[in-house]
Amino acid sequence: MTELRLDLQGVYDRLCDISLMLKSVVLHTKHLTSIYIDQGALMSAKAMGYLAEMPALTSVTIKTAHGFETGALASLGRINALTSLTLEITNSSLNSSSTLCPATKLPPSELARLQASDEVGLAKCTGLVSLTVINITKSGPAAFRPVEALLQAIAGSVEPKLERLVLENMADMSASVLDLVAETSSVREVSFAGSSVGSSMDVAKLSLLGRLQMLNVAPQQPTAGVLSALAKGCKQLSRLAMGAVSVSPVALCMPGVIELQLLAVAPHSAVSGGSSIAKCAGAVSSLSVQVKPPLHLSGLSQVWPCLRRLKISGYALDATAVSEIGSVRDLESLKITGSPEAAVSAKLLLPLLSMPTLQQLQLLEMSDLTDAWISEAVRAIGTTAGATFATVRELQLGSAAVADAAGISSSIKGSSSSSDKAAPAAPPAYSDPNIFLTDKGLVRLFACPKLQKLSLVQLPGVTLAGIKALVRGSQTLQAIDVFGCPAVSAAPEETVAKVAVAFPGRAVNLMVH
Repeated sequence: MTELRLDLQGVYDRLCDISLMLKSVVLHTKHLTSIYIDQGALMSAKAMGYLAEMPALTSVTIKTAHGFETGALASLGRINALTSLTLEITNSSLNSSSTLCPATKLPPSELARLQASDEVGLAKCTGLVSLTVINITKSGPAAFRPVEALLQAIAGSVEPKLERLVLENMADMSASVLDLVAETSSVREVSFAGSSVGSSMDVAKLSLLGRLQMLNVAPQQPTAGVLSALAKGCKQLSRLAMGAVSVSPVALCMPGVIELQLLAVAPHSAVSGGSSIAKCAGAVSSLSVQVKPPLHLSGLSQVWPCLRRLKISGYALDATAVSEIGSVRDLESLKITGSPEAAVSAKLLLPLLSMPTLQQLQLLEMSDLTDAWISEAVRAIGTTAGATFATVRELQLGSAAVADAAGISSSIKGSSSSSDKAAPAAPPAYSDPNIFLTDKGLVRLFACPKLQKLSLVQLPGVTLAGIKALVRGSQTLQAIDVFGCPAVSAAPEETVAKVAVAFPGRAVNLMVH
């Protein structure tokens, strides 16, 4: 055995020490190269000490809900072969006062000694190629000091090996960290997502990284000047994620970027730009936008003429935005996700289904996802013009969330006035094809000539009978994933396994979650 995963969430409480389990691993597994630990307990110094007795370890991932005991990180410096390290505190509500760390009961001098040992020990891990640290400052501002000491040691090494650096969800991170990162010439991927990284001008320091290929500073909003500096210094930068107050061409002065992610776009933002902007923006082939309503995408196809993959999530679209999406030529992947507050109308998106190059389609948090919608969507298959779903290979369909087994969510049902409370209308049955997608509508997908993978999400009207009919009727379907469909999830495993077999010698990969 060379890899081991210990997922102890929900098994042990936060006071449990897994040191005995790791001691057993040391005794019985001599060639372990990768270990993954996810637990609710505080990660003790004793447990971390046993990791240091595994000489072949090259990859260590530790996720803990209650942080690390002071002095625990020092042991990592004794793992000489370590090249990949991930440290994450999974409890987002954790604070330094709630961390049950025995070291906090020690005299100040002993506590300072243990903190210093963490810094010295972790700073020995200069051979790391990948370093991921997430949410660690939740256990106190001092928790990041060992990481900063490590970054300083890596930056000061003659030939740094670090290529991938992730420092996410840390509000108290010092802006000086960017100086250390900028001095590490080997870095190719950097993510500061959700972290405080100083001002926009501080981000410009990363322009010294000539090998940088991916950068995520969201929700930071770099200015045009900062983006120009990054474009000039980071010639290999091809993936960028950032905050934005508009779907603006400001980032398009970076001609090498082919994957662009914009988060928290402001209301009434618009894509606009002349031919010169479109010329330098031509390389962008993947755009992901998380928006605030409403989203206007005027000029989308002109600003991003090479766009191949588009993802929009968060809020509803209007008819104008749908029209602009439809004007994008050669779009291969389209992912649209509404929100619990504002589901997207599936009827509004019908014109997009006939895009001639579309191979991957994701429609989640949809309203009006009914049998009639499916009928309309597949009506033109087999014709030479206007065929919908004709080229789609991967399809994800999901309705707005259902509140419970007896009722339906507010995004599906209409709002009730106070006068209706005395005699509420009975909720419609999940088998009602006018409100839900049922088996009758699902089986129409067997007419899709290239469909290989199907995902069904929160579709209470779908049953195993409909899936069985679809499996038998489709000649191309290879895999079906089912999420949150109660009539399917409740079925026995042996029944699900039988449904996956279309005919002797032919079966689909049916996964029910």
